[in-house]
Amino acid sequence: MKKQAKKFVKMTTWDGNAFSVMGHTQQALREAGVEKVKISAMIDECTKGDYGHVLVTCMTALKEAGYELR
Repeated sequence: MKKQAKKFVKMTTWDGNAFSVMGHTQQALREAGVEKVKISAMIDECTKGDYGHVLVTCMTALKEAGYELR
């Protein structure tokens, strides 16, 4: 059985702007094949809080999609 390479996201290279973080996360989730409805729900959740909430929400969504965060 062939071992699959683990997907990773290097968040430290992203612009710290909340909209940029959401956009990068959205793109990574699309590439991972996450349904549009779930991506929209993640964006909606991001807008319910402050910057820290945006980061936690995005990091959680990326981990759930199988990404390793760096």
